[in-house]
Amino acid sequence: MMILKKLFKMKLTINKIFIILMILSFLGFVDSSYLTITDYKHIIPPCTITQGCEKVLSSSFATIYGIPLAFFGVLYFATSMLLNVSMLHRSHNPLLRRLFILFNSSGVITAIILLVIQFLVIKALCQYCMLVELLLFLIFYFSILFLKRSKISLTHL
Repeated sequence: MMILKKLFKMKLTINKIFIILMILSFLGFVDSSYLTITDYKHIIPPCTITQGCEKVLSSSFATIYGIPLAFFGVLYFATSMLLNVSMLHRSHNPLLRRLFILFNSSGVITAIILLVIQFLVIKALCQYCMLVELLLFLIFYFSILFLKRSKISLTHL
């Protein structure tokens, strides 16, 4: 948590924010890939921080039409990395700015929905899922910061 406090207090340039977005997206990609691989191998990853991984990862909410939800995370975070690179080079393109903010907004909305499902429906927490949700919130925060530092008005998206 101390790292996050320092990160939020730093004066971040566009390039630093881009690097943070890339790191966050890469971490989400790795975590989602790990969960996808373990799902296809029919392995429940060890739960060392929370005790609900098995319950969450084996619930009916863990797949959509037989496809692990984590696989959609892999696609999301890979797309996020591509969008980040595009934004670094073409941040003044209005269509790309809209796509960037809509995409990252969809991520944070998904994170909220998944948190509600874990807390209220499944009543168990998965540390790997919680990491993905934290990353989605952080990516949303830094995407807003990226737009602000790019001197792009959020009202003109």
